Amino acid sequence: MGPVAAGASSTSSIATPVPSSPTEAVAHTGKAPLLPESVPPGLLVASVRRRPRALAEFYGGSQLPEDGDAEDEVCKICMLVVTETCLVHYTKRPKGAAAPKSLVAEETNNQSTSSASGTPTAEIDEKYWKRRYNYFSRFDEGIRMDPAGWFEVTPESVARHIADRMQYGLVVDGTCGVGGNAIQFALTSRRVIAVDTDVNRLEDAAHNASIYGVKDRIEFVCDDFANFASMYRGPQIDAVFLSPPWGGPAHLDAGHFSLKDVTCPDIVKLFAAGAAISQRVVLYLPRHADLNEMVLLASASGFGCCEVEKVFFEYPTRHLKLVVVYFSPEAISSPTPSVSKKKIGATGDSNRSHQKAKTSSALATISRRNLSALGLTANRRTHCSSSPLPFPLCWQICCGSCPGG
Repeated sequence: MGPVAAGASSTSSIATPVPSSPTEAVAHTGKAPLLPESVPPGLLVASVRRRPRALAEFYGGSQLPEDGDAEDEVCKICMLVVTETCLVHYTKRPKGAAAPKSLVAEETNNQSTSSASGTPTAEIDEKYWKRRYNYFSRFDEGIRMDPAGWFEVTPESVARHIADRMQYGLVVDGTCGVGGNAIQFALTSRRVIAVDTDVNRLEDAAHNASIYGVKDRIEFVCDDFANFASMYRGPQIDAVFLSPPWGGPAHLDAGHFSLKDVTCPDIVKLFAAGAAISQRVVLYLPRHADLNEMVLLASASGFGCCEVEKVFFEYPTRHLKLVVVYFSPEAISSPTPSVSKKKIGATGDSNRSHQKAKTSSALATISRRNLSALGLTANRRTHCSSSPLPFPLCWQICCGSCPGG
C-alpha cells in the first residue's frame, strides 16, 4: 500500500503516518468529507466526531438535544476495508440505423415502454440511449424502463458483479426499480424479494425478469421498504441490497454526496430498516459519497467493519464509476483482494483475473502510532463488550469512554 493522503481533523487536514507494511491500518479522523477517490486500497481506521445535535439530525431523531449539550462531541469508529474492482464490461453495438437523438417513452396500459412511437411523455438523452445494452444486454427483446429508470438502473455488468458476491438463499432488493439488480440476484441466489413503492415500475421489473427467465424466482412487493421491514415475519433474510435514488444526474454537480441530500426516501432510515432484518446490508452509492457517513451507519447498527469497494470501468479510460459498501460480519475477517480486474460478457460467463495478489484482513496489525493519530489507545488485555469493533482490542478514547457510546 503506497503513501496515503492525510485525513482531516475537525478543523483542518493533518498528516497521517505512512504505513510501514501492507497489513498496517491507516488512521483517518475528522469532519471534512472522506471521498473514495482519496482512499487507496487497504485498511482505514476511520474515526468520526460529531456533536449530539448533528448526530440526532443525521439519524432522524425526533428529539434534539439542548444547545448546551452541543459542545460534547461523540466519537464513532469503524474499520474500512477498501478494495478496488475494475470491470471490463460487454457493450453490444446497435444494429441497423444509428441511435436516435432522443427516445420517447409512452405509457401503454399504465406500463412504461421503450418505444419511439406514441404520445410523447418524456425524452431520454442520447447518451443514455447509446448505453442501453450496458443497462440490459437483452434490451432488444422488449426491455421496459420508465424515464427515471434510464439514469437510475444499475448497469448490468455492475449488477452481475454484485450478484456474484451476494450468492445467498434469500436476498431482498429494497429499491427494486425496473429490476436491474433483482434479475441478477435471481440468477445467483435461490430466492429474491423485490420491493418498490411504484407498482408500474414493479410491473416493468416483472416483465424484464421474464425476458431473463427468472420471474418465478422473484417475489414482487409494492411497499415502502422501511414498512416492509417492520412487518416482515418470513424466513431469514441473508442479505439486503439498497440502491436508493441519488437525486438524478444533478448529484454529480456537488463536491460530495451526502445521504441526507435525498429527502425521499430517507436513506439512513432505509439502512436501519435493512440492518434490523438482516446481518448483511449492501449500499450502492455514487463515486463521491462521503465515507464518514458509512462510519455513522455502521456504528448505529453494530457493524465494527465494512468493505468499501471502489468500482472502476476500464474503458474508454480507467475511471471510478461508483462505490459499493458491504456491511457484514464477514468483512472483518475475510481476506479480500485489494485490486482485481473482472471481465464480464453478455451471456452470463465471467472471467476474473487479479492484477495484484495483495490481500487485506481487518484482523491485521494496527500500530499504536496510527491509533494515537485518532486519540485512541489499544489494550489487548481486556475487551469492552459495548465496543463496536468485534475483535480483541479494547478501543478507548483518551477520557476512557468507549467509542461506541
